[in-house]
This record gives sequence, C-alpha cells and structure tokens, in this order.
Amino acid sequence: MAKPYIKMFDIYYGTKCNLACRYCDTRSDIIRTTEHDPEIDTILEGIALAKEKFDIDLYSFIGGEPLYYLDKIKVILEYIRKIDPAAKIQFSTNGTLLSKNLDEVAALMNDYETSIFVCNHFAVYDEKITANITDSVNQLVNRLGLSEGDPNTFLSKFLGLDNPRNDPYLDTWIEQQGDYFLGEQPVDRYYHNDKIFVHFRPQTDFKVNHYMQDGKPKPFMTGNADLSYKDGCSSPICNFMIDKKLYKCSALGTLERFLEFHKITDDPDWQKYRNYKYLDLETCTDDEVMQFHSTKYCAVSECDMCGTGHFSRTKEDIIHVHRR
Repeated sequence: MAKPYIKMFDIYYGTKCNLACRYCDTRSDIIRTTEHDPEIDTILEGIALAKEKFDIDLYSFIGGEPLYYLDKIKVILEYIRKIDPAAKIQFSTNGTLLSKNLDEVAALMNDYETSIFVCNHFAVYDEKITANITDSVNQLVNRLGLSEGDPNTFLSKFLGLDNPRNDPYLDTWIEQQGDYFLGEQPVDRYYHNDKIFVHFRPQTDFKVNHYMQDGKPKPFMTGNADLSYKDGCSSPICNFMIDKKLYKCSALGTLERFLEFHKITDDPDWQKYRNYKYLDLETCTDDEVMQFHSTKYCAVSECDMCGTGHFSRTKEDIIHVHRR
C-alpha cells in the first residue's frame, strides 16, 4: 500500500438528537444541546488534515440525528466533493424525521451523490412508528428511482471484504471476525442505482459500552480486549474524528464529555480509557500515523471498556433522558 488509509471515516458534526438511547456511543443520550458541537471550520480543517495523511475509502457522518443538521451537512458535503470528487459518502438516520425532510434529503443525495442508512430503533416494540419510518423510506426510494438489491451482497461489497487493497491487517480482521460481523440480514432492505443507495435496517440488536453501578457509569474492564472488540464493538472498522483528533471509535472520542457530565473524571476505573492516545491530526508524525493504521482493525487494550452482551431496547431505553 502506497499510503495508509481509513475504510470508514466518521465525521462528528454535533450531538443533538430527537431520541435519547441508552448507551449511545456518541453520548447523544446525555448531551442534549448543541453547545459542544464543533464549529464548521474545525470540521473542514480536520477533514483536510485527515486526507493529507490517509486515503479515505468512505466519508461518514456521525453524531446526533443528522436531519437536525442538514444545513451543516450540506456545507461538509460541498467541501468533500471539492477536495475528493470521487469520494464515497454516507450518513445514518433513525428515520423518525424523514417524512418531514424528504425533499431536502433527496436533494442532498442527488446533488452530492451521498447515500443513506436508515436504522429503525423502534422495530422491536412499536409497529406504528415502524410503519411510518418504512413508508418514509419507500417514498424516498420512489422519489430517487432506486432499484431493490440484495442487502448481504451489498454489505460484503460495502465493507470491502474482498480486500481490494490487499491489506494484511484487514485480511486478519476478515479471518477472525468478518463472518461474525457481516452475518445474514434477512430483514434488511437495500435500494440503489449506480451512484447512491438507501440501506434500511430494523435495528433489533444493540451493544453496551458501560454499565451502571450505584447510579454512576462504569467501564466493563472485561480483561479480554479481543473479545470486547469482536463481540461488543459497534464500530470495528470505523474511525472517529472530533476536534481534528482521530480516535479508534466514537465511544472513546466522546468519553471525556460523558465523564464530565456524570462528574466522575476522577474515578480511577476510567483513567485507563481517558489516557487513550488519539491521533492528533495537527501534530502527528508519520510513525504515529502508521501506528494508528496498524491497529485500526484489531483490539487495543482500551477496547475492554465495552461489554460483550447485547440487548433489545424498550421504549424507555429509547426516550430516556438522564437528569442532573
């Protein structure tokens, strides 16, 4: 490989969300305003720095609900298309605001050739909301003139499990957990043309990045980082950028604000994870870039922060808001 690369480059734009899902890995359940959102100039500078140091296979937007941030996302899309015209781009939404924003979303997708994942968090327990989200997805698909395809074939190609770069690190990841992560998705729906796609997933399985003890969050400290990474990681092939710093995952990238909210920055159990060494895109050396590159598809010791159990959310898990 001539240059280190990032398979999925998650760009953090802000935290505000209309839901408040427990264990959200970008902490949108506890950070309910936009006061901590990064400025647009900081985001664009971070993208430029990342592109200098890495090839980027896919630009992805992550944070709160993106349909609250369409104006901001449009500016970012314009910038990415300016510096990386052939880039693959996608963003994810919970779908509940899609019906009110169909025109804007369809225009962004067409104008900037960006794709969308719709993750229905209500699939397990609310048929009415599920029906509304499904109807919105169908309207969007019809408006864009997309054709239905096979979601499993799509996911394998999307994840690059054919390893087109012949990356030995990805080879190891595929051998150890590619099948586990991909699996069969019998209820997913996938729609596409030759430029964009809509992937619709009834999200039934959720992962846990902390647990509660005496009213305070605690890291799992499983002692088995490999197992935590394989069975508990919600972003095993994504990297997360916030404030021009690159993290292995969003759970580590938003950790400090999470601990500040709960007033537990001095909890000794969290210090290991607070000390995680992110990649500072403004000051990093070539050796540090390669070190980050070599560990992006495997566990690091801080991965044992997350647990290995999965759960199905209830209504209370979706709308819960922590009180100070």
